[in-house]
This record gives sequence, C-alpha cells and structure tokens, in this order.
Amino acid sequence: MRPTDRPIRVLIADDEETFRTVLARELNDMGFEVRGVAGGAQALAALNDAEFDVVLLDVKMPDMDGLTVQKAVKEAHPLVEVILMTGYGTIDNAIAAIRSGAYDYLTKPCKLEELEALLIKAAERRRLEHRNIMLRQELSRQTRADEFVGDSPRLCAVLS
Repeated sequence: MRPTDRPIRVLIADDEETFRTVLARELNDMGFEVRGVAGGAQALAALNDAEFDVVLLDVKMPDMDGLTVQKAVKEAHPLVEVILMTGYGTIDNAIAAIRSGAYDYLTKPCKLEELEALLIKAAERRRLEHRNIMLRQELSRQTRADEFVGDSPRLCAVLS
C-alpha cells in the first residue's frame, strides 16, 4: 500500500472467529482499516453502517452462504469489490462466484503477501470505477450545457 493513500477499508465476514481475528490483525498491521463480522447478515448490516472498499467473504457461513451475501452486496453496493474465501474450494463455486461479480475467489489459508496484493488491486479497481462514473456525470453535465440553442448576449454570458 502506498503510504500517502488513505487506508483501504476491508470488511471480513467469516464465522471462524480465530481466522477472522488473526487475519484482521495481520491486515491492520499492513496498514489496512479492517472490521470483522461473524456472518452474512452482519456483513450486510456493516455495509449499511460504513463504507468499505473490499469485502472478504467466507463461502460457508451458518446464517447465509457467501455467494448469497455477495449477490446482495453487489446489488446494494455495486462499487464494493468482493473476494470470496473458502477452505472447501471447488471449480464450480469459483466459476459461479466470478460470474456473479466477485473480484476473486481464494482458498484458505492463503499467503498474506498475495492477499495484500489482491486487496490493493481490488481497491484500485473500485477507485477507477468510481472515477469513471464521476467523469461520465461531468461529461453528461457539459453535454447538456452545450445543447442550448441561441446566441443572445445573456445566454452566452451564462454559458461561459
């Protein structure tokens, strides 16, 4: 992570408390701003309470499975990147996750250096998508201003 950037905000949703706590501590030590929750419903509530760049979701949780949570996240917060994690990875689950909008799919345990790089890339993608939306909105506003017809001095003064 570049030291001048604001911390990347990560939400970890995993029902394994030890894994969640250790991962949160490691990511905090790397400079990420991390919050951990124990399930899918808590993850959705946390996303409504605070802004996150990336969500790390366990695929198998007792209250909601990760794929269901991921779909709900992408519907309510389309710019938030979701990375699914599982100790029971299958190709079918990975394909389903990517097709439904996940940024990536990891098997646990994963190397911290790889996870760090992945979180940075996911946050950068989110930043670029947000920037793209802002530029499109600005272009739309400028285009609407150019649609005026007329050359009266007052109109020219307003448009310049």
